[in-house]
Amino acid sequence: MLLIDGNHLASRCRHTMQELCTGDGRQSGVVCGVLVGVRRAMSDAGYRWEDCLVAWDGGRAQWRKDL
Repeated sequence: MLLIDGNHLASRCRHTMQELCTGDGRQSGVVCGVLVGVRRAMSDAGYRWEDCLVAWDGGRAQWRKDL
């Protein structure tokens, strides 16, 4: 099984894909970047969609605030 940290991947995409927008001007770089990143990680490791899990924090965890 391939386990991906969704928050980390989204944060990386937010900083690298800022210019990507929809036709009406809404930013879509994070969504597109996460999907591309997951697909790339899966193909590099030889996994199928059924073998992949993307984990997200349920918001800002207390330990992150404490850091």
